[in-house]
Amino acid sequence: MSAVRGLRSRVLTGMPGGGWRAHWKDEGPNGTPLTEQVLAWLITATGRATPITVDATGHVDDAEGADRLIPPEED
Repeated sequence: MSAVRGLRSRVLTGMPGGGWRAHWKDEGPNGTPLTEQVLAWLITATGRATPITVDATGHVDDAEGADRLIPPEED
C-alpha cells in the first residue's frame, strides 16, 4: 500500500474515517474539484493522524496533499 510506505513514522493503529472527506481544488478530471471519503486514519508513533482515501476504482492513497479536510458535520 503506497499510503503506508510514504509515512516517516511507524503506524500504531488505524481508525475509521468517521465521515470525514478530503477535497482537492483541481485533482478531478480536467482540473476540476475532487472530493473523496476518508476511509481510515492511520495513527503513527509520533501521534500524527494520516487520512487514507479510496477512489471509485479501489485505489488507496493518503490524502496528505488535499487542499482541505472536511469534517462530517460540514456540507
